[in-house]
Amino acid sequence: EKHSDEFRGDLLGNHRAFFDAMTHNMSRFQEQSLQVAMNELSNHDHSRFLTRTNHKVGRTHTHGPESASEGINIGIMKEAVVIQMTWPGAPTIYYGDEAGLCGWTDPDNRRAYPWGREDKELLNLHKCLISMRKSCSALKTGSIKFLHGEYMVISYGRFDEQDKIVVICNNGNEERVVRIPVWEIGIRNMDICQQTLETTKDDFFTNEVNYSVIKGQIEVKLLPHSAKIIKRKKMENQ
Repeated sequence: EKHSDEFRGDLLGNHRAFFDAMTHNMSRFQEQSLQVAMNELSNHDHSRFLTRTNHKVGRTHTHGPESASEGINIGIMKEAVVIQMTWPGAPTIYYGDEAGLCGWTDPDNRRAYPWGREDKELLNLHKCLISMRKSCSALKTGSIKFLHGEYMVISYGRFDEQDKIVVICNNGNEERVVRIPVWEIGIRNMDICQQTLETTKDDFFTNEVNYSVIKGQIEVKLLPHSAKIIKRKKMENQ
């Protein structure tokens, strides 16, 4: 919960609750407003998102400021950043999130920026995703479609006439293999899909991995607490 005041186990890994909540709230926006809506993971009112990955209920006066950094899961944070940077709207970074800053709810969430102590890998991931978003029209203004959901796994597509993008997140502790119906966003059997980014708990990668489209689907293996961005590879005649 955004203030770390409550833990909702019924929502943890619940793909249907996520899709339904996003559909409901996004439907209340007109298109122009949705495109500029601030997509935040943290802000000055709530506990830091990275702190919330420890699933602890509490505040500074109950646990102490040091506990805000205990038991955190950087893999979950990376998944969230991938979603933030590939979702319709305007990704908005609350200072320090990109550097791995922790903190309970206000005022602990207003800590000084950790100059010289930044999480460089998380910082570089933000830079990579920002660059990717700026260069891809589908991520900026394209349509969105939910493609697949199961316990701890979600996948959705962003697409327009130029680009077809698939995002997949595994928020669980186990490796998963999923089949994604990419035909639903206009990717055909003769197309090649190419992985452009993968995050894991320990690192992130931009090496290219190709996936064949078979019967309108691609089969993808996901490591625990990981995310992948896969795009349709443009051929010379496209």
